[in-house]
Amino acid sequence: MCRIVPGHVFLSYSRADSRFARELAQFLADKGVPVWYDYELEAGDDFASLIQTRIESSVALIVILSPSATASPWVDREVSYATGKSVPVLPLVLADCEPSILLTRLHWEDVRTGRMPSDHFVARVRTLLAHPARQNAPEAELDVLEGHSDKVVSVAWSPDESRVASASHDGTARVWDPRTGQLLTVLRGHDGWVVDVAWSQNERQLATASFDGTLRTWDAISGRMLHSSPRTRDTYTSIAWVSADGRIAAVSPSGTVRLWRPGSGPPRTIATTTPGLRCVAGSSDGHYIATSGDDGVVRLWDSPTGAARRALRGHRGPVLCATWSSEHRIASAGIDRTVRVWDAFVDADPQVLTGHDRAVLSVAWSPAGTLVATGGADRSLRVWDAVAGILTRTSWGHDGAIAAVAWSPSGQQIATASTDRTVRLWASG
Repeated sequence: MCRIVPGHVFLSYSRADSRFARELAQFLADKGVPVWYDYELEAGDDFASLIQTRIESSVALIVILSPSATASPWVDREVSYATGKSVPVLPLVLADCEPSILLTRLHWEDVRTGRMPSDHFVARVRTLLAHPARQNAPEAELDVLEGHSDKVVSVAWSPDESRVASASHDGTARVWDPRTGQLLTVLRGHDGWVVDVAWSQNERQLATASFDGTLRTWDAISGRMLHSSPRTRDTYTSIAWVSADGRIAAVSPSGTVRLWRPGSGPPRTIATTTPGLRCVAGSSDGHYIATSGDDGVVRLWDSPTGAARRALRGHRGPVLCATWSSEHRIASAGIDRTVRVWDAFVDADPQVLTGHDRAVLSVAWSPAGTLVATGGADRSLRVWDAVAGILTRTSWGHDGAIAAVAWSPSGQQIATASTDRTVRLWASG
């Protein structure tokens, strides 16, 4: 039988490109990269099941693209199977061709004329060998919090990690004990979808935003409503506490950015931009806010004044979520299936993370600022090394899209909210 290569890359190619495939395998082996490809098949091997096993156990699939490869059903099946198993796919273009739809959004390495891949490509493969992406183990999911009667679209940890809050299209926000899974409090009062929930820095209050045109704050223990903004014809899509003195930033589909100090009158408009705003996030120092929306741009603003600071462009389509790290880095999630990691005030290209099969709906930084967690319409939770730009874990369990992710303050757990009406808690490690 064929020998097993632990920690290897899988080589997918057309028979017409066999010569280059052999040369590539030898080149990578000389660089210390173990390669498996089908020359190792022996008489009696179950071809299909062996291919599946080798793909599943690989850290990446390298596909050699050429007209014959794009016409090969086996190459197409191998790429599709790797994508379905969240195995990173690294395309090498040997000759001009029309790739499958699964490959059109991936970065290609040019090896036309038969030259070998670059040092950068080899370094990336070595990184994947050192830090392979992991599918979720059975123990990764810790608990399922059930009780909402409609989509759950927001989730947030209290600063002391003792409670988790969720917001739902059922018109409520709920507070849970993450240690026991017990429902502690139901916040009732909105007469429309509750689309976002956020904890105050002193963890005694919660803020909610609703399609009913109001913002509200609540006592996080009793569930009593403390303040409500005057109702507006404009709806709200996202909120964030932006300072220790209690100011809350809120955005609306109209393109309006507002600041609200609960109990001191209506929210104050500080900026207007392109309609279709979906998300707002505040920097940890309280000095800046980031907004994103349907125009595909992440915009940075001074939080007290609303003065525009910078516009980050690169996504191909709406940006559904953006969030700050403690070091003024931005992670943004888009309908283009990518996550982009930016230095907020440095003029440099972003790190682009690809792997989700559908729109990326949510993103959150780890407390240390080195990892990001993402949730997608493909129902997967993914964790990425934001420095190396590699996928380190994929977890499955939700029966619907993951609309929100939140990292616990200790970094030990991740909470996800889904259209399947549940909140799930996961071990982050």
